[in-house]
Amino acid sequence: MATQQKQLTIACHTHDTLELSELTPFQNRLKNRSSRQIKQLADTIVEHGFTCPLFVWQSEGENKIIDGNSRYLALQNLATSGFVIPAIPVVLIDAVDEQEAKRKVLEVHNLNGVITKDALIEYGKGLDIDYTAITIPGCDMQLDLPNFNDVANNTVSQVSASTDIQGTAPTITSGTPPATIYRTVMCPHCDTSMQIRIK
Repeated sequence: MATQQKQLTIACHTHDTLELSELTPFQNRLKNRSSRQIKQLADTIVEHGFTCPLFVWQSEGENKIIDGNSRYLALQNLATSGFVIPAIPVVLIDAVDEQEAKRKVLEVHNLNGVITKDALIEYGKGLDIDYTAITIPGCDMQLDLPNFNDVANNTVSQVSASTDIQGTAPTITSGTPPATIYRTVMCPHCDTSMQIRIK
C-alpha cells in the first residue's frame, strides 16, 4: 500500500518561483533560531499555507535568501517530514555585490520601532491567535493576552498538578485568608509560567 504524500498549500503569488533545492541560505547565523521555533513556524505553514514569499538575490548562479531564512528552514523541516514542497514564490532583489546584498539583509531585519504587548493586543482584537507561538524580542507575550486563560486551563487539565507542574505554593500571612488564591505554575511542555486560581 503506497503512502499518501502530504501536500503543502501556497497561499501567496509572485511573478517568480523557485524549487526548494534551488535556494541557498545567505544569512548564516545572523539570527538565532531554536528547533522549537522552526517547528512552530512549520506547523503554522501547514495550517495556513505558505503565505509570504522569500526575497532572493541571484548571484554567481545561486539564489541567495535575503529574507525568509526561517521559512526556508521550516520548509526543509516539512520536506523531511514527508511533505511535497511545490515551487516557492520569490521576489528577486537587486544588489551589485555581496556587500550591498548583506546591507539589504540588515535593512530587512532592522528593528525600526517596537511592537508592544498592548499594541499587539489591540491589533489582534477579534482574531483567534495563539500568542504563545509568537516571539517578539523584548516583549513578554506569555501573560495577560486574549485566550491565554483558555490555553492555561487546557494545559493544566492535561498534566498532573502533583507531579508534572512545578510552582510556587501560595503564602498566607496572618489574618483572614484571601477569598481567592492563585498559584504560579510552570508548564512542563513549553516553560510558560501562568497564574492558576486554586481557591
